[in-house]
Amino acid sequence: MFNRNRFLIGQYRPGNSLLHRLDARTKILMVLLVMLSALLNTSLSFYLVLIAILLILLIACRLEWRLILGNLRPVAWFIAFTAFFHLLFSGHNDPDIVFSWWFISISKTAMMMASVYSARILIFVLSTFVLSLTTNPLSLSEAIIFLLRPLLWLRIPIYDLGMILFIALRFIPVLANELDTIRKAQFIRGVDLSGSIRTRIKRSVALILPVFFSALRRADDLSVAIETRGYRSGQPRSSLYPLRFEMIDLVLLALTTISLGSYLVWSRWWYSSKEISG
Repeated sequence: MFNRNRFLIGQYRPGNSLLHRLDARTKILMVLLVMLSALLNTSLSFYLVLIAILLILLIACRLEWRLILGNLRPVAWFIAFTAFFHLLFSGHNDPDIVFSWWFISISKTAMMMASVYSARILIFVLSTFVLSLTTNPLSLSEAIIFLLRPLLWLRIPIYDLGMILFIALRFIPVLANELDTIRKAQFIRGVDLSGSIRTRIKRSVALILPVFFSALRRADDLSVAIETRGYRSGQPRSSLYPLRFEMIDLVLLALTTISLGSYLVWSRWWYSSKEISG
């Protein structure tokens, strides 16, 4: 049977923590503030503090270290590729070379950029984990619909976008379960998925095609179910559990905004004063 504890993306973990009790709109805005502050700042110490806070929040969701690291393993390849790309192709105008061999030269600027962009990706992924683990997919889609309401003036179908997001979030663990079941079935039939990268790519067709056809079949069944329940595109929908914005949401959102904004202003002032004095 599929172990849902091995897969974090799109998984909602019910709980009674402060993060679980927060309004979905508050958590979305806080995550956006964290991502925006990560984009506007290049301080590694600031990134390390954000990563530590996000890891503490994940542990507060009763997750083990092995589970967190296991889910970060696929992202680690992308982070490693990003770091490798910046180490090779960034900072060529920097005369301060740290490492040089043959045609490869790595400068301090390249190392800095590799660290910054890798830390940003990790912050984005951890923020997504925290948001999806503590927010019901239905509440998350309704919160996004609420935040996108100004787009109704542009005739953008935000209600359909919310429905698509909700279905996508619900389908992630379902397809992961299907992939795990098919993988075990193919293993019982004697299909060996090990070997070199080229061999794995060729043999992965035995997994990809069944999952693809299963997703099409589920999508067809879902479309029939939605149509029989009278869903109409572009029409506003009511909710059995409406979102409630309370005082704790306002306080935490204000604290997050003030803290991140104050740090960004202080860091800009500190760097400008350092350049003037230098």
